[in-house]
Amino acid sequence: MSSQPLLEIDSSAGQPLYLRLMQQLLDEVRQGRWQTGLPSERKLSHRLSVSRHTARRALDLLCQRGMLERRRGSGTYLARPLVEAAAEAKRAAAPAAARVTSQAPASPAARQWLARQADVATPEELFALGLSPRTQVARLQWREAATPGAPGPWAALETRCLALQLLPRPQQFEQPFEDWLAEQDLTPVRELQRLRACNATPELAQLLGQPPGVALLHVTRQSYGRQGQALVLSQSYRLASQAGLVLELC
Repeated sequence: MSSQPLLEIDSSAGQPLYLRLMQQLLDEVRQGRWQTGLPSERKLSHRLSVSRHTARRALDLLCQRGMLERRRGSGTYLARPLVEAAAEAKRAAAPAAARVTSQAPASPAARQWLARQADVATPEELFALGLSPRTQVARLQWREAATPGAPGPWAALETRCLALQLLPRPQQFEQPFEDWLAEQDLTPVRELQRLRACNATPELAQLLGQPPGVALLHVTRQSYGRQGQALVLSQSYRLASQAGLVLELC
């Protein structure tokens, strides 16, 4: 039986201790080092010489993000999607890639920009991208037409967020995002994607030009580079009637 990962917290980082512990645990999970359960609060605090309150806050954040789940009287475990992702990280063979896409790529005429800006990262963005508090990010948001080449009604609302140092002038951004990643040699080598069915809120319905309550597919995707670093946090709201699942086996 293999030994458990040796946890170490970066003492040089400026983040609060519980955020550093959370990030370290998240890195271990992404690298497939924890296959099922994580240490208890007591064991974490003992191994790392931190308070149980600090350990609890780190685990609570991971639970809130859907990475972990607590089972009363049993312990803290990886959520089912991450159990599968951790097992996949251990395999020598190249993984299969699944992506939710629209039926056709959006042409410039079928895409309308809503935001291209530098902004302070939200807590969710800090967590997903592994950034320090008050770090600025580049945030891009656009909507895509249901019919290529024609303006609204809209079939998708897309948001991309990444560290500002990677895209220092988001206001000038024009090209398709995936093309830009390829030009910058930032094409992701691994992605974690979460899918959720939902109904359009009044705000989403207004942005999409669709009736409130219309069926949507909400896709959250985290992309990682060759060194394992988090690159992009993507959020997509797509009409359920327009979205498709593409599975590439390699």
